[in-house]
Amino acid sequence: MKKKENQEIIVKKIIEKLRTNGEWGKHGLFAKIGKKTGFSPAYVGQVFNGNKPIRESFVEKMADYLGVPVELLRRGTDKIDNAARGSIDLVLLERIVKTVEEFLKKDGTFDMPGEKKNELIKLLYNKYSGREVDIKESEILSK
Repeated sequence: MKKKENQEIIVKKIIEKLRTNGEWGKHGLFAKIGKKTGFSPAYVGQVFNGNKPIRESFVEKMADYLGVPVELLRRGTDKIDNAARGSIDLVLLERIVKTVEEFLKKDGTFDMPGEKKNELIKLLYNKYSGREVDIKESEILSK
């Protein structure tokens, strides 16, 4: 993890997942992560505060800790240049997909064809990301 921007992206993704799990902000979190990953609580805290570079092994162990594929944390970090501005914010996309699916499950009588659901997800993503991005259907369906 050489570029600082890449490290910031990974830390944001980790924090988002910790928030989703209800762990972020809890007392003793860095110690718990350190114990489960083999890193010192001080190192964990310094990574989250941006004071230490992220080791590749930390990313791998955090993926294990969070129960997510390591690619989910790394995704997007290899495009930190002009191309990155056009890349998809996968965390936002995943949140939108989850919200739409929860809404559709809530009221079993509201059925929406797949292509309409994908169109709605694209519309919401473009609105809330603040940019026009063409999201391929395969990216939505793989979520």
